[in-house]
Amino acid sequence: MWLSAEETTIFDNALVTMEHLYKTGVVHIRLRHLLDEKSDLEIDYSNNKNQDTTMNRANSNREDEQEANNNQDDTDEEYDDDDDNEEELFKDNVKYTLTKADIDDHKRQLTFCQVDLQEDMIDKKILLDEQLKLFKLIDEIFSLFIKLEMIGHPNYQLRDRHFKIYPRNNKIETILLNVRNDQDKYKAQLLNVVQSRRKKFDEVFQTLKIDYDTWANGRKKWEKKSQLLKLFSNRQVMIMIILLTTTTTKNQVKLQFINKWYSLKDTNNRNSNESIFNLSVHFLANYLRSLRMNDTDIDEEKIISLYKKYEIPQGASVDTYLGQLYHFLQELFPDAREPPKNRTTIESHQYIISLNPAGQTSKLFETVFDIETWCTLLNLFYDQLPSSNQIIWCMKTTEDDIKLFYSRIRTFCNLTFVVMDVDRMHPRLRELLLHEQETLKQRRKPHGTVYYFSRELTSSRRGLRLFPVATAGRDVNRIKSNLVKLFEKAKCPQPKIEIICGKAGI
Repeated sequence: MWLSAEETTIFDNALVTMEHLYKTGVVHIRLRHLLDEKSDLEIDYSNNKNQDTTMNRANSNREDEQEANNNQDDTDEEYDDDDDNEEELFKDNVKYTLTKADIDDHKRQLTFCQVDLQEDMIDKKILLDEQLKLFKLIDEIFSLFIKLEMIGHPNYQLRDRHFKIYPRNNKIETILLNVRNDQDKYKAQLLNVVQSRRKKFDEVFQTLKIDYDTWANGRKKWEKKSQLLKLFSNRQVMIMIILLTTTTTKNQVKLQFINKWYSLKDTNNRNSNESIFNLSVHFLANYLRSLRMNDTDIDEEKIISLYKKYEIPQGASVDTYLGQLYHFLQELFPDAREPPKNRTTIESHQYIISLNPAGQTSKLFETVFDIETWCTLLNLFYDQLPSSNQIIWCMKTTEDDIKLFYSRIRTFCNLTFVVMDVDRMHPRLRELLLHEQETLKQRRKPHGTVYYFSRELTSSRRGLRLFPVATAGRDVNRIKSNLVKLFEKAKCPQPKIEIICGKAGI
């Protein structure tokens, strides 16, 4: 073999790890985005270094006789959050964990191993080819979990999901012993077992895909009935649904979410149904006030009444989740069922606000959101407090967020919208955003006014006009005075910000 000693060690380790993953591997997916934490993917496996191989050989004949029957009885639960069987089965083993980065390294090593496998290593060839396919599928499954989490599906929040790579009764260990003695006889059996595991993961993938499409289509359906839903991000819709679900101490998703953001003085009642209910109402009221609908009184007593009327049972269907929220919002905002359309002209109102060149800003404080930008932004909303649904922060946005944002622009033609951080967004998402901007330019119907804050975009881009910012629009004292008046008008408590230090110290 032409490999160096170091490369040979990597080669051997990759193949050994590959086998252990098929013998003891378990995939763990943890969803934590709801708590502003990172969701992750890990794979655990173990190795019994003191394993008595002669015992395996002694048992192989008996297990072999059961193989034909067991092949069709591989029905272990894939979504087995409460299953501790594998912990008992491998309790004496040395345990290892592959992080997402380790998994990627292992896949690369297996890819290189494909070239160097000897022709007579039939069992290794089968395992290697199938494991590469399996890992590609696991990546797709994890990606779909993240998409379901980010799109706001309530059933995919704060979930821990576990999927076994190894087959039932650990059959693969026996088959591997046999296939090395008689390849022709047992290689088909080995292939059948590893392919059956991949099929199990494919079933999981198809289920997730259906759930994603069902939720996305359900969201579109109810948005057509209530334009108000477009004013909320996927995350906000998800949180409102979670807050509207039945208040019990068994509702762990709701309980963890409440405990993350609120500290109760009376820790003895921290998890009581009454405390969770009261905090749910308070949190929900804050979300609804973010709409800045000054003509609607958002009273907590009214919310309590509607809350009890439209409470959502746990584990409800997509239609129930979105339908109950729809009816809740419709009754809370009876005069806001359709957005006002005062603008009659079809002229495209898209403006570029040029920021100072990056070279004029200290590298230590390099940011697009300095005090001048802050004042300019607030001046655009001079007669109102801006709402979160009117501003998109491109550095933290997703494809779904961009599409939803431009849907609002097309729907609420009387509102002002702002696009921030255009220059620092991901190239693929930037391309999507500029495509939406171009589509808006070609639109033959009225739409909301849009301002793009950028150093790189210019008025030479089709559909964009330079917006001249007057000196008064950057007057800090004037903007602050107006902001205080807006807080008083909206009866909102002012944020406790005493001093803004430095060019970029907001």
